[in-house]
Amino acid sequence: QGVECHGRVYCLKDYRQQLGPTCKACSLPCGSSKDSVQALDSWWHRRCFTCQKCHKSFPDKSFYVFEQMPYCKYDYHKLNGSLCVACQEPIEGPCAQVYEGRFHPGCFACYECGQPLRNVYYNLNGRFLCEQHIH
Repeated sequence: QGVECHGRVYCLKDYRQQLGPTCKACSLPCGSSKDSVQALDSWWHRRCFTCQKCHKSFPDKSFYVFEQMPYCKYDYHKLNGSLCVACQEPIEGPCAQVYEGRFHPGCFACYECGQPLRNVYYNLNGRFLCEQHIH
């Protein structure tokens, strides 16, 4: 079985090595389709299709896209500036955005009583306080 390209016939192995798709991560030929994956309009070796920051694989096959490259949840949110300032975990859904950064609503709380802060808060040496505990 051969593959015709530019008027020439190649065996499948030579076609993939010489003219076939190359891996977006390492730029080497992708080889067999069982060893490669097509995602984000590109071809990747399965071993290369990992988070572009920490290089962990995507065991559940889900990933996040930042500037057309795949990332794990944590690194995507770090690049996107959407990690909670208090717990350093990704924020998906509602968040409290204040001058000091983004927080999960439950993480943006009074240092003394733990009550979530809503409209008025005070920052005393990096500790957030409600009106009751500022005095």
